[in-house]
Amino acid sequence: MFARQTFLAGSDARRRGELREALDDPTVAAILTARGGHGATRIVSSISASDVRRANKPLFGFSDVTALHALWRSAGVPSVHSPMVAWLGTHEDARADFLDALNGKFSSHRLIPVEGHDVTHETELVGELVGGNLAVLAALSGTPNALRADEALLVLEDVGEAPYRIDRALTQLRVSGSLEGVRAVVLGTFCGADKSAYGATLVDVMRDHFRCPIFRGLQMGHTDANRCLPLGVRAEIVNDELRIK
Repeated sequence: MFARQTFLAGSDARRRGELREALDDPTVAAILTARGGHGATRIVSSISASDVRRANKPLFGFSDVTALHALWRSAGVPSVHSPMVAWLGTHEDARADFLDALNGKFSSHRLIPVEGHDVTHETELVGELVGGNLAVLAALSGTPNALRADEALLVLEDVGEAPYRIDRALTQLRVSGSLEGVRAVVLGTFCGADKSAYGATLVDVMRDHFRCPIFRGLQMGHTDANRCLPLGVRAEIVNDELRIK
């Protein structure tokens, strides 16, 4: 577990082999990632969606693990955007929420509509929950596991990305067609996103890219209070509350 290869936690072959072993082992009920960083995009293309579909095991994690969540979605198998093992000692509520998620119990989330976003929408917004880390989603553009947000509720988070870099990632997704038909955008934590030398904020960038309803306030992402959120399942936003259906 302490293997290192430059900025990676060991070779691609070793990490890919561990993932295949977890998928194939009948005694493994779920796959829990230890931590994020970088490297999932290097191995995701060498695991087939049919292998994930055949194993039918939930995957837990966030950040770099977004690449694997995208593979699970391609396979039609739900996964869980959640803290990783290395994060579970940092916040008691997040740990309790994680244990609930292991047993298939997910709480609703109170959201805050983005003010000044002149969009009218129906009382209920229903769709598949998709998304994850914005930078990783942008990196998946043009790949077999690229984001498809049509008729979906898109959840996004990131860390250390200034507003102009968020704009770059959203532009890539929009131009590639990944954002067409999105029903609503729900913002998790964007650590450091408001540190801009040009006066633009995260909300400014989001308003510029989306004409659908935008909500913020979701405790999801690089925060100690990282809540578990199932992806690839149906959800609804009713009276500014995100509910898992």
